[in-house]
Formats: sequence, C-alpha cells, structure tokens
Amino acid sequence: MAASQADVGRQQALLARHTLKAPFSGVISGKLTEVGEWITPGTPVFDLVGTGQLHADFAVPQRYYSQISSQTALTVRQENAPSNNLLTDTAGIPATISAIVPVSDPSARTFILRASIDAEGLTPGMGVFGSLAIQSQQAEPVVPRDALLRDVQGNVSVWLAVEDEEHGLVAQRREIKVRPGQSDPVIVTDGLRQGDQVVIRGNESLREGDAVLVTQ
Repeated sequence: MAASQADVGRQQALLARHTLKAPFSGVISGKLTEVGEWITPGTPVFDLVGTGQLHADFAVPQRYYSQISSQTALTVRQENAPSNNLLTDTAGIPATISAIVPVSDPSARTFILRASIDAEGLTPGMGVFGSLAIQSQQAEPVVPRDALLRDVQGNVSVWLAVEDEEHGLVAQRREIKVRPGQSDPVIVTDGLRQGDQVVIRGNESLREGDAVLVTQ
C-alpha cells in the first residue's frame, strides 16, 4: 500500500510538472512547441492574448511630458473610423492612462504613454489613434481646415455667425492669421476670440449678411 501511495504521489508530481496554468484568461494565438518536446524554464510554449482589458502604447512628444498626468482625459479611435467631432477628430472611445514611462527616446524625442481601453469593439493588434485633452498655458483657438477661405493674395478668413438686432444671426467675414504647417484642426493666432461662432459647413456659398441657422 505504501508503495502504491508513493507511485500515486510520483504521478501527481509528474502531472503538476507537465501542466501549464495560464496567468490570465485569454485566447491562444500561437503554438510554439510540439507534444513530447523537452523544454527548459523560460522557453515560450504558447502565445496567450488577453481579451478582457486591452492596452495601447502611444509615443508622445517629450514637450508634453510635464502637462500629462494619470488624470488627463484621453480618447482613442480606430484607424479610418468616422469622426464625430469636427474640431478634435475623435470618435470618443474613453481610455485611462495607466502608466507614463519617464524615459525619452533621444532619436524620436518621445516618451511612452500606456493606456487601458475597454475591449468592446476592439481586438488585440488593432491600430488606434489617441487624443489627449491638454490645456496649454497659452491656449489658442482652433478651427477645422474646411472652415478656412483663402484668396489669391494668400489671406485667410472665416465666416462668423454674429447677432444682428434686425435679422438675427447673420454671416460676417473676418480675416484671421493661422499657424503654418499645422494639420487639421488649424491653430488660429489672431482674429478670433472666445465665444466666436465659426461657420464650418456651407461657407463656400455665403455672402455678407446672409442669414445663418445654427444646427447641432
């Protein structure tokens, strides 16, 4: 009986040594070994991908390091996803900043920001874009590039919806200055004030004094 119990214990030990326990729930995406193959500690056996919580790593320009914390608002969107916001060009999938790596890449002048994302609608390996809500100490207004009008002299202007005592909201053209070399949206350095309502659709056919209807 003692010999049988010892053999049972030996078999249980062998079974324990040949059982792999996943550290988290997920899907096996790759098989790296074959049945009967001898392996040593540290040798990869499977590729295990977790699907409950996703993480995304973003390379952020180092000049923004001091302006970002774990409380900074971050949204992500998939590549080629339609935009719901004409100014920020984000689709509004919320993410949480889980880690800020305090090491810069000297060649790219960037640091790594890791974000935790809800897995709904996303799968591991997808490409995403991230938008950080950073309030600059010298905040400047921005407008979509489609709102800009340029003349042959290179002057830039936009149409504003301004209040008229007799006719309500009417169109008024205003010349502005924009920062060169910017992608959409464009930073306005002069000509706009807080509260100005800029026409961003249908501006090509407007004339001075035309009635303007604000839509949501």
